[in-house]
Amino acid sequence: MVKNGLLESKHRKKMGGTVWLYMKILSLMGFYRDTFNVEKKEICVLVYPATVQKSLDIDQETFRSWMQLLEIEGYISSHYLQDKNAYVVCISKAQIRF
Repeated sequence: MVKNGLLESKHRKKMGGTVWLYMKILSLMGFYRDTFNVEKKEICVLVYPATVQKSLDIDQETFRSWMQLLEIEGYISSHYLQDKNAYVVCISKAQIRF
């Protein structure tokens, strides 16, 4: 469930097309929660770039630039796991209902 606050103009201006990647990450969290850090109030999930790129029909450069923008704007934090060819992506203030 995406809260209505995400539809405010300030988020549209900050996120632009990256909202699709953000919603994809949220959907992955609904199915494949890897960790929940109660102290930081964040949920983290493994995100496999190739799978997401195929699902959203975007290229590698678009994926990277969207990830970077979401991180710069504070919507996500992430780090790359080279051995898994995946990112650990965390969303703070997550309000995902299962």
